[in-house]
Amino acid sequence: MKIYFGLIFNQRSKPAYQKLKDLLADNAIGKIRNWQWTAAKTWRPQAYYEQNDWRATWNGEGGGILINQASHHIDLIAWLFGMPQKVYAHLKYGSQRNITVDDDVTAVLSYANGMSGVFTTRTHDFFGTDRLEILGDKGKIIIENGDSMNMKVFEQEEQLWSKDLDISAFKAIEENAPRYQEKVFEFHDRGQNPYVNIMKNFSESITENAPLYATREDGERNVELINAIYLSDWLQREVDIPFDQSLYLEKLNKIMEKEREG
Repeated sequence: MKIYFGLIFNQRSKPAYQKLKDLLADNAIGKIRNWQWTAAKTWRPQAYYEQNDWRATWNGEGGGILINQASHHIDLIAWLFGMPQKVYAHLKYGSQRNITVDDDVTAVLSYANGMSGVFTTRTHDFFGTDRLEILGDKGKIIIENGDSMNMKVFEQEEQLWSKDLDISAFKAIEENAPRYQEKVFEFHDRGQNPYVNIMKNFSESITENAPLYATREDGERNVELINAIYLSDWLQREVDIPFDQSLYLEKLNKIMEKEREG
């Protein structure tokens, strides 16, 4: 008997991120220098956490926003940019809600190829922001709310054209800026509900042997990245990936025990 195993990382199926994945694979904006993602459209009132005893607890859920709502963004980060080499994080626990777990996260990710990224998420921003900004040698891509993309691409790498820019041209940069192409993509009305897409993909993996959007290995990788962010904050220092799993479990078990004791 063959067993099929898939994960509901449904955001991968959204057209904007599918397009972005292709653009990055094609080096559309050159070598990526850095990215930053503010994912704060996850506002939750106190009543949300009080629906069930397991919500927003270490013993019931294993963490807060990072492992719950933001796990989808973590998946996209690992899928789009790969696993970082190092992580440095600062988390706040129950800073704006009566909970024991994280409700505010900032993480800095460093990669072996020199790229860096900053990820920020929180559950107490009522107005909310979802903005991914990616800077490459040849341009920039900005995605707003997961359905609107703006891409600007220079004819040559920034480090090349800027090297020959004299001071007078710099002072009048608006008139002397190099040429670039700008494209705007809108994905508001494209595709089905991402949950429908992910379930359709899973069924097609059984009936047609289609490749899964997200595999078990993807899930394990995402958990490793989430745990590295937690461990970095607990140790208050930068953490290498891979890291000492036994140290993570030791810290987590102490936190869970303290929570059980009230």
